[in-house]
Amino acid sequence: MIEDEVLGVIMAIIVVTAVVSVTLAFFSPNNNYTAIGLLGTNGKIGNYPKHLVVNQSVTLYLFLYNHEGKAMYYIIYEKLGNYTTVLNSTYPGYDLPVLNVYHVIVGNDENVTLPVVIKIPHPVINGKVFFVLYYYNGSEVYSGEWVQLILNVTE
Repeated sequence: MIEDEVLGVIMAIIVVTAVVSVTLAFFSPNNNYTAIGLLGTNGKIGNYPKHLVVNQSVTLYLFLYNHEGKAMYYIIYEKLGNYTTVLNSTYPGYDLPVLNVYHVIVGNDENVTLPVVIKIPHPVINGKVFFVLYYYNGSEVYSGEWVQLILNVTE
C-alpha cells in the first residue's frame, strides 16, 4: 500500500516537472517578438496586385503584432528592389531606394493594421517592394524582419 502511494507521488512529480518544463520552453516570458505581415487590398491575406502602371497608387495593409513586453515605436521603410534582391536578418537593403516611410507606436500585446500606399515612379519587371521593419531604441535598429511583394510596373 505504501509502495503505491510513493509510486503515485513520484509519478505526480514527474508529470508536474514535465508540464513546467514544456511551459517554460515554449511559453517563456523572455520570448519577445514582433510579427509583421502583408495584407492585400481588402485588408486580408490574398488579393495582392501583380501589375501596376507607372505612378498608379494601390493601398495594401501591414499587420504588426507587438509581443516585446513593452510598447514599441516602429519605423517601416518601403523599399524597391529587383527580382535578385535578397534581404536577410542582418541585411535590410541599405542601398535600395526608399519609396515611403511609415511610423507607428504599438502597445505590448497589441496589434495594428496600417494602410500603406505603393506608387512606383518608373517601369520595373519582376520588381520587389520590401517593407523593412525597424524599431526605435535610442536610435533606429533593424529588427531583422521584412515582408515583400513581387510585381511588374509598366507604362
